[in-house]
Amino acid sequence: MHISSHFMPIWPICTISNILDIGALFTIFVDNYCSKTISNQVSKGLLIGKESKINLVPKLEIYNDDVECSHGAASGQPDKNTLFYLTSRGISKEEAEQIYVEGFLSEFFETIDNASMAEKAKNFINLNT
Repeated sequence: MHISSHFMPIWPICTISNILDIGALFTIFVDNYCSKTISNQVSKGLLIGKESKINLVPKLEIYNDDVECSHGAASGQPDKNTLFYLTSRGISKEEAEQIYVEGFLSEFFETIDNASMAEKAKNFINLNT
């Protein structure tokens, strides 16, 4: 999976699906012949740093009335109590933030079937946070 600010895939849905969207723009598309489709899209964002910004826009294009589709979005900054707990146990602030980010992204990492790609994604995040 390639992630960039210009990555805007359209996922055709004609089945049961759950889409976890972390910082990318996804569109759930349900065609008119896809009756009984069940889909859930969740968009999550983690704001790190004072200049951080995010625009979560879950988007569904549904052209059939006989479906169950939902979406949601949530964003925020790392929990200060969690970071305080980690640092009070002797973990540096930087390492505590890294642990927090990895925990936040763990649900995303678990969706990557290829272990090598999952490891590359984790390494990329570690180098860029």
